[in-house]
Formats: sequence, C-alpha cells, structure tokens
Amino acid sequence: MLIAAVADTHGQVDTIIAQLIKARPDYLLFAGDFYRDGRAIAKKLQIEAAVVSGNSDRLHRDRQQLVVDFETHRFLLIHGHQYGVKQSLNRLYYYALELEVNAVVFGHTHSPFCELMGDIWMVNPGSPVKPRHLGPGSFALIQTDATGIRPSIVGMGW
Repeated sequence: MLIAAVADTHGQVDTIIAQLIKARPDYLLFAGDFYRDGRAIAKKLQIEAAVVSGNSDRLHRDRQQLVVDFETHRFLLIHGHQYGVKQSLNRLYYYALELEVNAVVFGHTHSPFCELMGDIWMVNPGSPVKPRHLGPGSFALIQTDATGIRPSIVGMGW
C-alpha cells in the first residue's frame, strides 16, 4: 500500500493535490493544520483518509489523534504540538512506545523529518506550502507491505 502523509497546508491545497495526483497514493494520513484541507485532498483524490486537527484548527478539537492499522503495521497520527515536537521528539516517541505503534506521522514543525528511532518510524512530512527550512515544501510517501514500512520525504517539484 502507498500512503501519502501531509501536514500543515494552512488552507493551500492546490499544489499538494497536483503532486499527489502524480504519486497516486492509496490512502492519506493528514497530520493537521487545517483539518478541512485533509478532507478536501482525500475527496479530490477519491481515496480514504485519516485526518487529525492541529493547533491552528478551531473546530474538530475532538480529533487530535488516531491510531490507524495498515496490514500488520500500526500508525499514530497526531499533529505533535501536544508533545512539544519543536523542542524534542522524546515525549512523542515514549508515547508511541506506550501505544505500541510501528510509526508516528506528525506535523507542526513545518520541517521534514524521517528517522527510525528504536523500532518506531518517526515521520514528519514537513509543509508543502510553508516550509521552515531552506528548500521546497514537502510531503511523505510511505510504502507498507508484509516486509515492513518504507517512508521517504518528497520535495515539491523534485
């Protein structure tokens, strides 16, 4: 299964939709800021999605995290502001250990990150429209199958 991970679109979805049409994912994980953007992207692509709210979402505060299963792999989907991800990933990592997930998809920093910490993939797709690093906006593609989880960061226009 090919999963697209997107976060921090802040009301600007046209560019990421164009990129995802090319990538042809089977599923969308949207890690917040703005909740409605995640729904709009999935609707346009005609794929299923898990969507959570972020710190900029006034509505949908009841949808701040989800655990989603793909085959034998469990993903925590969360924006990340609740666990101080701008300072450190430690709190979020230990929470993921408690939940016994295989991967965490989070946002909030607007900077891409993709690293295996212990046995847990920590994936932040960055922001496709408001990156806080030098370079283009970004999203992530995550391939899952019986052999494992293979995430990668994709730069916009790469």
